[in-house]
Amino acid sequence: MLTQSDFSKFKNLNISINNILVFAAVMNTGGIVSASYYMNCSPSAVSLSLKKFCTCFPEKLFSREGRCLIPTEEAQLLYNDISPAIRNLLYAMTSSTDISSTAVEQIS
Repeated sequence: MLTQSDFSKFKNLNISINNILVFAAVMNTGGIVSASYYMNCSPSAVSLSLKKFCTCFPEKLFSREGRCLIPTEEAQLLYNDISPAIRNLLYAMTSSTDISSTAVEQIS
């Protein structure tokens, strides 16, 4: 169970779920433009969101090689921790949508 302290830590990071999703998209695709297709937004929006995400961590998360972003070891470790949580959240959100639509059909 999450505590008030957990929420305070998250708020103090000044990070949104969208920033986390952008980080995951960049990790999956290897670049800003490719991630923007995943996220259905502009490359500049991805770049700004990723920059905001990266400033929350003291370690450098990416190095640049040409137009590609190469994740550092720290970024890979972080992604390995974050990606299961994202999958679980998406599963819970889509499962609750299925439950809601089933409940509406049963009431009708």
